[in-house]
Amino acid sequence: TAVYQSESEGSGVWLIRDHKLSFQPVTLGKPADDNKTVYILSGLAPGDCIAAAGVNKLYEGESIAEGDEVS
Repeated sequence: TAVYQSESEGSGVWLIRDHKLSFQPVTLGKPADDNKTVYILSGLAPGDCIAAAGVNKLYEGESIAEGDEVS
């Protein structure tokens, strides 16, 4: 999942801007019927690039290239 749950900041995603990560709080909607899809209601703008995997291993300010894999 791309959504990360932070105890201090709540739900958010890792934005990739200028090859650096920053935590972006988001507002989540009700989960879809498949119980796998979560809708983000606010906190992102069209065209924002986010980390989609390994979000529990990322940290603020980490350098990353788009397409990098986290193991």
